[in-house]
Amino acid sequence: RPGEPIVITPAVGPLLLVGIDGATFSVLDPLMAEGRLPNLAALIARGCRAPLGTLEPTVSPAIWTTIATGKLPSAHGILGFEGVPGQSMSTLPTSDMRRVRAFWNLLTDHGRSVGVSGWWATWPAETVNGYIVSDRVAYTRMEATAALEDRSLRNVYPLELTTEISSLVRPPGSITAEQVRRFMPLSDEEVDDLIVGADYVHGHFLPEFKYVYQSDRSTAEIAAHMLETRPTDVTAVGLYGIDVVSHLTWHFMQPDQFENYEISPEGIRKFGKLIERYYEFTDELLGQLLAAAPENATVIVFSDHGFGPTGQLPWSGGHGALTPGAPIAPDGILILAGPAIEQGAVLEDSDVLDLLPTLLYLQGLPVAADMPGRVLTEALDPALLTRRPVREIATYESSPLRHPDAPPLADEEEDRALREKLRSLGYID
Repeated sequence: RPGEPIVITPAVGPLLLVGIDGATFSVLDPLMAEGRLPNLAALIARGCRAPLGTLEPTVSPAIWTTIATGKLPSAHGILGFEGVPGQSMSTLPTSDMRRVRAFWNLLTDHGRSVGVSGWWATWPAETVNGYIVSDRVAYTRMEATAALEDRSLRNVYPLELTTEISSLVRPPGSITAEQVRRFMPLSDEEVDDLIVGADYVHGHFLPEFKYVYQSDRSTAEIAAHMLETRPTDVTAVGLYGIDVVSHLTWHFMQPDQFENYEISPEGIRKFGKLIERYYEFTDELLGQLLAAAPENATVIVFSDHGFGPTGQLPWSGGHGALTPGAPIAPDGILILAGPAIEQGAVLEDSDVLDLLPTLLYLQGLPVAADMPGRVLTEALDPALLTRRPVREIATYESSPLRHPDAPPLADEEEDRALREKLRSLGYID
């Protein structure tokens, strides 16, 4: 009821929430069957899994903000990469474009601590009971992370994190030939010519690789460091490389799906295993996070959408109507494990709107009636539900969301680099 006091109960325990942009069971399952994704497989073995329904259009900033707020894009206000239609924007989506509270606001407001690393549209970093390492830390500039300190007020909260994590932010140009050859059998000269020394070119995945690899590596190492040094009730991490390599190299993995193109045998030899190997790399990053997390943590791994072949180039992998030929709104992945989770549970009709209500329940907070999703009760220990029935309030939005700490947003040089990255993936013109 409106005005009813919010009753807070003890949290089930710490929560680790890991988003893997673009991960799909169609790639993940065969790799798990071969024993190549041990950390994801172990989570499923002691917990449960389900396809995770997504939104159409499948635009990552909108969907990640839906997951964070429990609200549809029409309510939270972040509709795509260009910000909010109808407004004059000089920047990509930012935290102060969001019209409703995200989980980091809700947890802060009700006595829980929260740590966020790399989540879409968290720049400028908001004041929270914990920390935020925004999505612009690992992508501060496309070339490197120079002058991070000059923009620290926007990138992180609290401010002192700037110095603490600076050594963990890996410049794209520092990628080594050995690191590259893990994914692609290239010579040292090819690594330098095609990746390390290559200029960024629209639609060319090789110059892009160093950015996504170093970004995910940086985000995971920062998040693991924070788990060990500043543990919080809820830790949330966003990894994005699978989405990028899936967009740009799917034709090498499944050349038979591209009947109108001649995919060279040499290209298949060099790049046909890249996506699979990036899944393996991401599983290793997940392992770092799990090793740093408390033993009693409940773990939720999700992807905002799945993937499939488009049959067209250059965006050979895709999701949704914005990528011609791509499957429409393919399901993402959902994996849950931990003390609160029923091993082997079967979930019904889970989708991205259900993650926040489930998070709130696990943290001892009621669910809001104006959140369209629901608590994923099928995944939870029945004894827990008996002891702690799901509780509901009318809304958490009883007052306007304000961003008093947000500094000026315009940074034309920074946004130009980010926009060029998105153009390379076909998201904007």
